[in-house]
Order: sequence, then structure tokens, then C-alpha cells
Amino acid sequence: MTKDYDHTSPFEYKNILIELGQKCEKNGGASFLNAGRGNPNFFNTTVRDAFSFFHHFMALDATKNPEYKEIAFYNIKKGIAKRLIEYLTKNREEKGAQFLMNAISFAENEFNLLPDELIAALGSAVLGNFYPVPPRILKEVELIANQFLRKILYQDNNCPVDQNDFELFATEGATMSMVYLFNSLKENKLLNSGDHIAIGTPIFSPYLEIPALKDFELKQIHIKAEESSNWQLSKHEIDKLKDPKIKAFFLVNPSNPPGIALDQDSIAHLVKLVKEKRPDLIILTDTVYAPFVEEFRSLVYELPKNTICVYSYSKYFGVTGWRLGLIMLHKENIFNELIHKLPEKEKQELDRRYKTDSTDPRHLTFMERCVMDSRDIALAHTGGLSCPQQVMMALMSLYELMDSQCHYKHTLERLLKNRVELLETGLGMKLLSGKHYSHYYILVNILDLADKLGKKEAIEKISIRDFLHTLAEKYGVVALDGDGFGAKGHYLRISLANLESDSYLEIGKRINACIKQI
Repeated sequence: MTKDYDHTSPFEYKNILIELGQKCEKNGGASFLNAGRGNPNFFNTTVRDAFSFFHHFMALDATKNPEYKEIAFYNIKKGIAKRLIEYLTKNREEKGAQFLMNAISFAENEFNLLPDELIAALGSAVLGNFYPVPPRILKEVELIANQFLRKILYQDNNCPVDQNDFELFATEGATMSMVYLFNSLKENKLLNSGDHIAIGTPIFSPYLEIPALKDFELKQIHIKAEESSNWQLSKHEIDKLKDPKIKAFFLVNPSNPPGIALDQDSIAHLVKLVKEKRPDLIILTDTVYAPFVEEFRSLVYELPKNTICVYSYSKYFGVTGWRLGLIMLHKENIFNELIHKLPEKEKQELDRRYKTDSTDPRHLTFMERCVMDSRDIALAHTGGLSCPQQVMMALMSLYELMDSQCHYKHTLERLLKNRVELLETGLGMKLLSGKHYSHYYILVNILDLADKLGKKEAIEKISIRDFLHTLAEKYGVVALDGDGFGAKGHYLRISLANLESDSYLEIGKRINACIKQI
């Protein structure tokens, strides 16, 4: 039934399933429920309101000339903070205005920023008056976003690393962060065709596809997490990284789709291995789902010299369409060291690459090269994430930093946990859960479910994609297959973020019904 799609990405195959599910509903069958999308159905309203008030004020406050009815000129910096507060005070009953007033005060006190300097800089940015300067990230945004990352990526008061020792690069979402990083690692001879790269699986399926592209042609070694070990990486799997042929380790943490963060035992074993056996190991970690985990520590703090961390605001604040991402790298890192150790011939080749944008290309850091590479060197002076996007990033960061009781975080945790429980009720089966789980995605082992229903033998005889085909065609439910994410077996990957909560009870019931009729 589905053999023509055996080598198709689950995200491409999903489009086939969507057509089947929509056709099922159109023909009078079950209602269409797409649990294959990662886009959340929730979003933060306060920050959006604040952004609107700020943008509106800056447009109103701009210098006007009666000769030009539809043209304004740049705002006057002196007194601009006072004028903004007066504007917001008139609208203080609106939550966005109230939040913006509090955020300005918080930023001034927390980061020792002068009021007029802060508002003039962010105000010009929200209007998009200039290219980002510097192109890596606006300095005010970096200060604020850095502290935000400290809060969500290391939920412990005893952080071993000074946050100010990290540099950030604002990007068009985690997607482009990964594109930029892989390209710069290749251009700077740190990952070459034929090199071995370890990938923690299961993982977001495009991350299995990128290294295989002709652009990179990397040889993959999978570091496998299994359901039997609660989707944690065992010591045996982590020990594969002792192999010196492996140049880099690439993982999503918390994982997608199992939705679990590395526990302390796994982290401790990995840290010990890197420090004692593989101090040259490159680590790339996607941490998009960190805020949804009750307890979380990112590898970027445990192994700061080795780790490049990628984060996106998309899921936590419901802003996937805004494309807000960050690359985080410690100022003292092995990437600079590895470039310094390259053969002289390769160094000269890199000198020629970067000389049009630097008078001293030999001493460019990896982060500086990454920023330049993102715009093919020649256009680096006009690079960087758009300034209004960076303002939204700053406001979201301030929102989280000001939420000392983590009310927003705990609200989302309860929302997603409730959806897990509803799915469990519909399935009639308990699913893996706990303090290390994000509950954003979940893997459902339909073979275990089929065993309970006396249908294990029948399910074993069909492929997971054949099951998904039937589930969409006859029951209107779209899910993704775990195989495409590296979770070998009869696993369904279900997003718990993108549908109304009651839908998950119905999805569970329909999965049961689908198993029974096979």
C-alpha cells in the first residue's frame, strides 16, 4: 500500500495522510484530526500586545514635517523614555501597555541600561530603520536574551558558567541556525565529506537527512535511545563516542519525538567521556523544547567549550511564523582551537575566503565566521536577523525573566500533561511520563497496545505506514511514523501541542478502533 513512500521523509508522507484524512471527513466519515503538526495551538498574548503598543508609539513619536503627509523622520532620543511612559500610562488598563512599562523598568534595573539609550535603540529596531548593527545580534537584545537562556536552559541556581561568557547569534529560527552551523563547519574544514558524525536517535527527521546530503556526505553513527531505557541514552551507546573517527555529536535535547531530556546519569557519563577521552568532540544540541521540561540542564553549561547550542522561541511562545532563533557559543571554545590547528595550506585557503570582510582573517573566531558565512561573506555587512524580530525576541525574554514564579511555564506544563492523560484514557494504556518529559510530542507503541487488544500478530504483519494510511483513510487521524525519526518499531509520533485538548481523547479511541479492525 505504501511501499512507494518507504524512503520519503515523514513530513512529506504526512501530506498524503492529510489528503486521506480530509477526504474521510468530506465523505461523511470521522472528523479530521491532524496530530502530525508540531505547531502549537497556543500563543502568548501579552508580548504581542506590548509589541503593538511599542511599534505604535514609535510611529506616533517620530518627527513630523507638515510638508510631507505620509513621511516621518527619525525619533528624537532625548526624553524618549519619558514620552513612552506617558503614552503607556494613558493606556495602562491594557495588559500590553502595563507589561511594557514594567519591562522597561526591569531592563533598566537588571541590565544597568540608561532609559533613553534603551528605548531609542529598541525603538529604532522595532521600526526597522536600519540594518542590524552588529549583524550578529543587537547588543541590548543579547544582554536580555542571554539571561533568558540562562533561566530556561539551566534550571538550577548553581550554574557553573558565567552567562556573560556566551555569545549569541540571532537567526531566522532554529532551522536556519542549523543550516548556518553545518555550512560553517564545512567551510572551515571542521566537518569534511566522509567524516563520521554521531546522531542521537530518535531525532527530528530532517536532522537525519541533512548530513546525508551531497553538500556534506557525512557518515552517520546512531547513538540510540530505546523505550526499554525510558528513551535515555545508555552508557553503552554513549561510549560509541570514544571512537576518534567521530568528529561531532548531534542531538535534540529534550528529544523529538520521545520528548524527554537527558537525565543526570546520562549527562554525567557524557561529560566524563568528553573530558577524559574526547576533548576534541564537537557537540551540536537543539534545545527548543527545554522550557516545557520540569527539570532541565543543557549540555552547553556542562560542556561549554565543546557545545554549540541552538534555541528557538517558536514553540514556547507560539511564534513559529516569526522565525526567532539563537545560536549560543562560549567565547572560549574548541572550534576556535580546531581552526587554529588546521594545516597551513587550509588556513591560507580560509584567509582568501574571508579577506574581503576582514583585515585579519586568520584571527576570526568561529562565531564571526558563522555570521559572515550566513551571508556568503560579501553581503555580511547587511546580514543579521531583522530588527523588529529581535525586539520581539527581547520582549519575550523579558516576559519570562519577570515571571519569577514561572506561572506561564507551569500553565503550559499543566496543559500538555492534561493532553497526555486524555490520550492515555482514550488508548486505555499508560504512556511514559515524568519530570524529564516535555509532553510536547509522544511516541505510542501500537504493538504494545495491540498485544493488550489481542491483535499483536495482525499488527506485526503490516508496516507502520500501512497502519497510518488506514488510520487516516478510515478514522480521519494523521500521525507520523517513528521509523522516520529513527525510532525503529511500531511507533506513532503524536504532537500534543496542536489540537484542542478533547481531541486527544478521541485520537486514543480511534487508534484503538483502527487496531481492532486490522
